[in-house]
Amino acid sequence: MLLSEIIPQAWLAEAISPDGVPPMAATAMFVALFGAVATLFYARSLLKRLRTNATELAALNANLEHAQRIAHIGYFTFNPKSGESRWTEETFRIYRVPRDAGPPRPREFIRLVHPEDRALLEERTLEATRTGGRQTVRFRVQFGDEIRWIRASFELQTASGQTPPLLAGAMQDVTEQEEAAEQIRALNHELENRVEERTRELEKVLMRLSVAEQRWSFALDGSGEGVWDWCPPTNEVFFSRRWKEMLGYGMEEIPPSFEAWSGLVHPEDLPDVLAAVNRYVGGMAPAYEVIYRMRHKDGRYVWIQDRGKIMEWAQDGRALRLVGTHADITARIEAERQLREQSERLDATNRELEAFSYSVSHDLRTPLRSIDGFSQALLEDCHDQLDEDGRDYLRRVRAATQRMGRLIDDLLSLSRVSRGEVRRAPVDLSGQAHAILAELRAQDPKRAVEVVIAGGLTVHADPVLLEVVMMNLLGNAWKYTARQAAARIEVGTTTGPAGEPAIFVKDDGAGFEMAYAAKLFSVFQRLHSNDEFEGNGVGLATVQRILHRHGGRVWAEAEIGRGATFLFSIPAAPSQSNQPAKHG
Repeated sequence: MLLSEIIPQAWLAEAISPDGVPPMAATAMFVALFGAVATLFYARSLLKRLRTNATELAALNANLEHAQRIAHIGYFTFNPKSGESRWTEETFRIYRVPRDAGPPRPREFIRLVHPEDRALLEERTLEATRTGGRQTVRFRVQFGDEIRWIRASFELQTASGQTPPLLAGAMQDVTEQEEAAEQIRALNHELENRVEERTRELEKVLMRLSVAEQRWSFALDGSGEGVWDWCPPTNEVFFSRRWKEMLGYGMEEIPPSFEAWSGLVHPEDLPDVLAAVNRYVGGMAPAYEVIYRMRHKDGRYVWIQDRGKIMEWAQDGRALRLVGTHADITARIEAERQLREQSERLDATNRELEAFSYSVSHDLRTPLRSIDGFSQALLEDCHDQLDEDGRDYLRRVRAATQRMGRLIDDLLSLSRVSRGEVRRAPVDLSGQAHAILAELRAQDPKRAVEVVIAGGLTVHADPVLLEVVMMNLLGNAWKYTARQAAARIEVGTTTGPAGEPAIFVKDDGAGFEMAYAAKLFSVFQRLHSNDEFEGNGVGLATVQRILHRHGGRVWAEAEIGRGATFLFSIPAAPSQSNQPAKHG
């Protein structure tokens, strides 16, 4: 702005003399006007700067409030003497107090704080007021069922010169950080517990490994087995001291190599042994186990049972390490040879015994048939010439010869079940029981006998021999219930004393004294006379022998006059394990 815009031209003309020199009064007036104009210029410039600063300050305040809202940080001042406070916008939001309600008084504010944290907050506030030092405290505020964590830092504003000085500070909602920290603490605690638990487990494992190693070493020493450790890529082999000792060598006498081992194997056995190794390493056999001969230091050959297992594999599937044991089984092989020879001799003896039994049976039956036949002829042809005593004697002779014939049959049957081969197969005991009792009922149809047979009774045994067992047990039940007006025979399954499944044959007949139960299964031992019940004392002995041949057992429970129960159990057939081949 020019001076001519402010001061009129007429004024300037009057103030200047004709010769161009202003008078003194005019000069003074000019100076005053110029100072006023300068002041006006400065005032207008200052006003413009104030407006600019005010705009920038408002923007800064808006940005500060925005930053406080994002960070959940509020600012406050507190007058300890008057109890008055000033809060920023975010402070109202943190404590969920309406802005128009204004900051609460101290007594109202403390009610927002969790009861367990009030004493701590009051203590820190008094400490800051007393010492002027900065205090930082974490406390909880409660909104119904919701709890939020607040972190506050505050100190006295002593530099402002205000009396009394204000307590000023900032507070932040740190609930998310506190929850995250709590989760971290929980995770750390859980991790520490897991580490501690795994450490204890590792210590136990190490202890068990140490004990297992000691037991393994002791077991190997006690069993007399040697150990080998073979690395196929290098063909290096570790041979234990015992491994070398069983071949008569010292520790330094056999090189640690595959060739040293193969050179001691019997030439006739080596191809089969190498084939067994290759089958196992190539994955074509589930295990490596073979029996072969190795040359002893003294020149003789000993039988070795060799077992091994792959302990380490390469990524391409090649075996990197095999560990195994050697056992000298020469004594066992010799014992098996002797056992085979003894078995062959026993088979020959059994064949001779069978021929002898047939001969005895034939030679005994012929005179018995003659005695029985001539006795019957005398009774028929000389009936009138004999008195009653003579006829009774002849009847007794015939009965004795017939009983002798049955006894010979039973003894031959007992001999056969002791020698024959046991051929196991599933046996339907329910079906056998029905068939046997139907035959017994057909022989004596007038008897009233209730028969109860459980369905689905099956065992794995020799069907022919089990039929002999059931015929004897059911025959006895039928015989010893003969004096019952209405008898009952039951066949079923139960559990034995050792928890094993058992089959039972139960009747309500004569029974017997349990004190004599041990005699029942001996040959020719009977608990009833022939006058009471016929028999020869061989049937139950046959039953016991058959069950023993199956690996089972038979026992009885009874009471005089209340019947008897015979029970038997047959274990499952032992699985046929694969026997290692013997080479040579």
